[in-house]
Amino acid sequence: MINIKNKIFIVPIVFNIIVVLFLYIDFLLPTNKIDKEIFSSFYSVVNYYPSKGGGGKEVLTVLECKSGKTYRIPASPIYSEEEFNGKKIEIEKTFLFGKQKVLRFVEVNKLINISLLSENLIIIIYTISMIISLFNLFFEIKFLEIPLAFSFVFVFFTSILYLFYF
Repeated sequence: MINIKNKIFIVPIVFNIIVVLFLYIDFLLPTNKIDKEIFSSFYSVVNYYPSKGGGGKEVLTVLECKSGKTYRIPASPIYSEEEFNGKKIEIEKTFLFGKQKVLRFVEVNKLINISLLSENLIIIIYTISMIISLFNLFFEIKFLEIPLAFSFVFVFFTSILYLFYF
């Protein structure tokens, strides 16, 4: 039986550990979910949301294929569209949730990571939050309770963003 020291913060500790493990498993395990398409273009769509407080806007980046199918991706890759236009692409999806992970341009042998979880900063923060959660699980260290709260908020919002937005 695990001897849990920090019983007060058990909910954020367990949440961080479970969610980060699921996201790591989803992103890192190999998958056979691959859509084969022919590349057409990348484009961005801006949606404006008016309100009394000034409103806001949302910028969506979309990958469009010749078949008319579109894929919502986190950011537009920094490559020129002309070199890929009409080329065959494979869109690899993640293991559990089926999110877009990698664009593989078959004919030009290029690989573009398009997943939110392929960003180095997100991976670093997730790893730090996992370490903080494990320390808080087995030890009662007062100065790690504030970083635990911040990591809980970060993991919560980025996991919601990953699961429901992209």
